[in-house]
Amino acid sequence: TSTVTAYEPTSKYAYHFTSGEVEATVTYELEPLGSGTLLTFSMEATVGGFFGVAPKIVLGRATGEYERDLEKLKEVLNPPPYGHDPGFTPQSEAPQQGSGPVI
Repeated sequence: TSTVTAYEPTSKYAYHFTSGEVEATVTYELEPLGSGTLLTFSMEATVGGFFGVAPKIVLGRATGEYERDLEKLKEVLNPPPYGHDPGFTPQSEAPQQGSGPVI
């Protein structure tokens, strides 16, 4: 179960989650840096039960969540241009008549 705990457009996103014996708060903070953006990631977690003796399993799961979060963040911060259709081929790049299959 996840709950958003902080959201400040363009600067901060945080959530708290529980999964079995794992409870954590994950925070992403963004700040301008030259022509780019500095991303600071932090996570505080408590682990109990079986996972208390198997931190590598927990770390692996957290890493997967982190990578998915970064991909989503990238999509949100860099949306495709308005009206962009990834399947669209400009006429100048379309196959010439008779050079490909007809659909």
